[in-house]
Amino acid sequence: VACVSLIVCMEPPCREQRRPPTEPSSSRASGGEASHSTVDLPALIASCNPSVAIFDLDSTLWNGNCESFDAARVVAPGEASDTAGRTLRLFPEVSAVFEALSRAGVPIGIASASPAAATATRLLQGFRLDYGHAVVQPGSKSTHLKAIAAALKVDLRRALFFDDLPHNIRTADAVGVGAAVQVARSSGVTLDDVRRALRRCRERGKQRGLMARWITTAPPASGTTKRPRPPSPQDEPSKSARPHGPVPRSSTLPKGGV
Repeated sequence: VACVSLIVCMEPPCREQRRPPTEPSSSRASGGEASHSTVDLPALIASCNPSVAIFDLDSTLWNGNCESFDAARVVAPGEASDTAGRTLRLFPEVSAVFEALSRAGVPIGIASASPAAATATRLLQGFRLDYGHAVVQPGSKSTHLKAIAAALKVDLRRALFFDDLPHNIRTADAVGVGAAVQVARSSGVTLDDVRRALRRCRERGKQRGLMARWITTAPPASGTTKRPRPPSPQDEPSKSARPHGPVPRSSTLPKGGV
C-alpha cells in the first residue's frame, strides 16, 4: 500500500487596505505571567527581531477542528457557519496578532496536522489572515516546522511558535525553535502570548550570544597551543617609560601620522 503525504503550500490572499487594529484594553496573561498590555509591541518585536511566527490552527486560531467544518463558509467577520447551523469562530485577538506581526515585517507560517487542507485554506482566506507559507498535513510538528523554515529560508532559532498542545510545544523546543508558547484552548493565541514569546526568544538570543563570546575567548584545552591573552590596560607602558618628544617615523605607522 503506497502512503501519500500531502504538503499544501498555500499562497497568502491579496492584502487589502485596512484600518490599523487597536489592541484590547486588557489581554489575558497566561502561564502565570502578569499582563503587559501597556508594552509597546512593535518595539518588543524590533528588539527580538524574530525570523518567523508559526501558528497551529485548531484551538489556536479558531475554536474548533476545521476537519469538522468542511462545508462551512465565512458569514461574518471572524465567524463561519455550515449548512447544519454549526459555527466556527476566530478567537478574539487573532486578527490583531496577525496584523501586528505583518506590520513589523515578520513572516507568518501555518503548521497544522489537520487532514482538511482545503477547508483550512478557505477559512484562512475567508478570515483574511495573511501568511507566507503553510504546511497542513497529518504528521509531526518537527516536519512541519522544518518545512516552513526551508520554504521561507529562515532560522528556527529565532522563530516563534504557538500551539495548544503541550507535546507540540516540547517538539518545537527539541527542534530548536526560539520560543514555543502553549496557548489556552478557551481563548486561543493572544497579544500577551506574543509578548511572552518575544521576551523568551530575546533572552535565549542573549544567552546564545554570551555562549558564543565565551567559546571564542575560552582558554584552549590542555596540550594545545596557548592562545595569546587579550591586551589589558595594565599592558600599557607608564608615562615615565614612554619616550619624550615627537614620535619617530616607523614602518609600523601609516604615512601622514597616526
